Amino acid sequence: MKFLYPYIIACVLVMCGCAKNKSPLPFDSILIADSISIQQIAFATNSHAFAVGGIAREYGCIYKTTNGGTQWNIVETTVSRMNSVFLHNQSNGVFCGDEQEKDKLCIYRLENDSLINMIHTNIWT
Repeated sequence: MKFLYPYIIACVLVMCGCAKNKSPLPFDSILIADSISIQQIAFATNSHAFAVGGIAREYGCIYKTTNGGTQWNIVETTVSRMNSVFLHNQSNGVFCGDEQEKDKLCIYRLENDSLINMIHTNIWT
């Protein structure tokens, strides 16, 4: 019985020390339309991020936030689907998409906050 007391005291301390009804990670949810698909999100800083996706089979989009995701600006692209994003920093990165029906791969480069050098290439050649 003497050896059981430390375990009982430890359990009481653990149970009394836990806070109730507090979320350790508070967050806000942002509603988006059911037709919009987000494929990937990349944060360059706590406030600057890009997401790629779009409306399935209609057009791909690049989404940008400068306030941690509270508001997003949308850039429609010329391809049917945007799939991935890689960021070097908040002003430079690479976005990849494709034209599924035409077997085309598309790469956009973000340089100094401007989308440039859109490259279309045939996937199979």
